[in-house]
Amino acid sequence: MRIGFIGLGNMGANMAMVLLRSGLELKVHDIDKSRAAEHIEGGARWADTPADCARDVDILITSLPKPDVVDRVMRGENGVFEGLGEGTIWVDTTTNDAGLVIELAEQAAGMGVKTIDSPVTGAVDGARRGELTLFAGGDEAALDVSEPILARLGRVIRCGKLGTGNAVKLVTNYLWFTHAAVIGEGLMLGKRAGGGRSLRLVGEHPLPPPLFSVDDLGEFPLGHILLADPQRHGGPPCVASQAVPPAPVL
Repeated sequence: MRIGFIGLGNMGANMAMVLLRSGLELKVHDIDKSRAAEHIEGGARWADTPADCARDVDILITSLPKPDVVDRVMRGENGVFEGLGEGTIWVDTTTNDAGLVIELAEQAAGMGVKTIDSPVTGAVDGARRGELTLFAGGDEAALDVSEPILARLGRVIRCGKLGTGNAVKLVTNYLWFTHAAVIGEGLMLGKRAGGGRSLRLVGEHPLPPPLFSVDDLGEFPLGHILLADPQRHGGPPCVASQAVPPAPVL
């Protein structure tokens, strides 16, 4: 199967390499050609433009920084829409605006192209090892075709109709940051109350999954970041004690 891959950033470069090493025929593009050096050395073909990368492939995968970049890559000059052919499946792994994905998908459908939104989680290490989680939304028939390819990147979770992949990804982000904020506030409250040794024991407890290390109880950068300006984060007044930093979540 012929795969086009656009966006060789920290995540995309590793994802593309996993696909290449799995034996797929791969064509790649990035705004910085040097990012593709290892892929080209490994047998991938270079595409000079997004349009070239989208031309004559069965599946086109995009992994881009943010929605406006996706829009520009898809609809801009020499963009993907100038190269996509009928029957291609476009898989966007960007953490994207679901509304934009649906809008672009409607335009792609006029070319006979089906769209899947499949943002990923698992960080760079997961991308490198092919152990990501992919939240996929879109046409079931298109998912049936693309899932065997996406599964090489990690676990594929079918979320529903187009746009639900990004909805689920944003919910997981919300839950992660909520937990990070609560842990950061709890550590700061405990440290200011004098519970240094106890905090070390808490940090050594196997809390699944660990969000960050507490090896150095002298510094809690996450706590400082979250709590330095509670009003900036929309937090209410501290409900714990005036003797400790504000804790907007607690």
